[in-house]
Order: sequence, then C-alpha cells, then structure tokens
Amino acid sequence: MSTNDKSKALLHTLRNLVKNSDQTYEDLARKMDLSADTIKRLLSGKIPISLERVSEICDHIGIDVFELARLAKFGQKEEHPILSLAQEKMLAEDEATFAVYYLITMGFTFDRMLTEYTFSKVQLTKIALKLEKLGILELHPNNKLKMLVYRKIRWHMNGPLHNKYMILWATSFAKEVYQTTDSYKYFFNFPLSNDSKAEVLRKIVKLCREIEYLSEMDLNVRNRASTSMNLLIGARQWMPEVTRQFQR
Repeated sequence: MSTNDKSKALLHTLRNLVKNSDQTYEDLARKMDLSADTIKRLLSGKIPISLERVSEICDHIGIDVFELARLAKFGQKEEHPILSLAQEKMLAEDEATFAVYYLITMGFTFDRMLTEYTFSKVQLTKIALKLEKLGILELHPNNKLKMLVYRKIRWHMNGPLHNKYMILWATSFAKEVYQTTDSYKYFFNFPLSNDSKAEVLRKIVKLCREIEYLSEMDLNVRNRASTSMNLLIGARQWMPEVTRQFQR
C-alpha cells in the first residue's frame, strides 16, 4: 500500500471514529479553537492535517494515535494473525488465564472483571502479568489493560485452542440458539452454481469483516461495547441424513 493510500485509510478511520464518538464536529471545533467546517475539511483530506492535529482529535475522542494506526491497518488487511501457537498452548493449559483473556477481548476492564466475576484482585493481577509475559497485553498503572494483539478470536485450525474449545463451543452455542427466543436463526439449503457459491462465500467474508470492524470501533471509542454478540456461520455442500440414507 502506498503512503497516500495509508494516509487515506488513516483519515477514513479517524473520521469514522469521530462519527461513532460522543464528540460532534462542533465540539471538536470549540475545543481545538477551529471552525466546524475546518474540522470537516481536515478529516476529509481537503486540507493537510498534521500529526499534532490527529493526536489532538484522538485525545478528544478517547483513543491514542497508535490505536488509530492499528485500526486503520485492521480495516485494510484481509486476514490478521491473533495468537502464536506458543501463546495458544499457554492459554489452553490454564482455564482461568484463558477466561480472563477472553473477557478482555470482549471489552471487559480489570475493575469490571473484579465486580462481575469471582477473581480476587491478587489473582487477576497475577493473570494479567502472565498475559503480559506472553506478549498478549500490557498492564498499566491503575490496572489499565492494553491489548497487544487483535481482539477478534481467530484460532489456528487444529491448534491448541481450536482443539480444546471449538467443537464444544459451536455445539453448545448452536443448541442454545435454537432453544431460546431472543436469538436470530436462519437455516436453509438451496441449489447454486459454482460461480454463485463463490459469490455467496465472498459476501459472507465481507460481512464478517464489517462486523469485526464495527466491534473494533465500539471497543475503542469510549468503550461503548457493553454486551457480546456471537455469530456462527457454516457453509458447505451438505445433504441431511434423511436423504442420504436412500442414496445409491
């Protein structure tokens, strides 16, 4: 990606972050001693914007420049690594450590975990330091947690976490979806050509990327994410047993 493309991606991300924050262009203009029109022109790239201005806007919406750059990069990448196999192995070996890691990926703060879960402050601090040693997060003063890896859980196929949790979670989740009334469920089969099947899969991948991006935005703008939503997607050529039993 060229420098110009990177700049455009950064501005696009910053503009979306501002729109999703509790700060209007007028609020920023007043705080930065500029006009609302100037703010709009800066964020649209119609006039040059300095790193100092970018940093100032980030401060006002509650995000740092490094997180902005990470989000901009996140929006451009087709795939992103989450954890190394060594990190997965350590998490798979200790359920308490994995539970804390998972909660942090869902936007939980140190204090919220203390309030809503049975971890003691000493235990939670030890786990946070363990995660820091694994290169997953940084523990800052006043128990502030900063993730060093992408929050979205994408495990290695047949890796330690996939083998320990994936089938168990998918089965439990699918069962609860069809047993509860507060969930959206849609299952059907349909004939498709190979070209149409490829197009459907492309659309699914695009949808997943858009959902991930929305989640990243919510988690990084005033910590807006307050609930978790789970989405299980599976698509393949398949026939139910009721028909397969009569197959030649």
